[in-house]
Amino acid sequence: MKSEIKIEEKVDAPITYPRLMEIDMSLTNNSGYFIVMMVAYGKGITVYSTDESRPVGEYYKAWVMSSFKKFDGEVILKND
Repeated sequence: MKSEIKIEEKVDAPITYPRLMEIDMSLTNNSGYFIVMMVAYGKGITVYSTDESRPVGEYYKAWVMSSFKKFDGEVILKND
């Protein structure tokens, strides 16, 4: 008997910047849910946050990228 298996690996396209990305840190009891406009690897501006310690509009240079995934939704920014 002869058998053959073909497995196709799904390869994601490289991330280009700027890019909206999301992270749910509440799953690990660290803090909240964030949507971040990444401008470079690990560097981005918070555009949505459920954690007051990382407010909207703040720029951070040390996001842990392995925990992020691409955000495919829509974010609407408005002045108060």
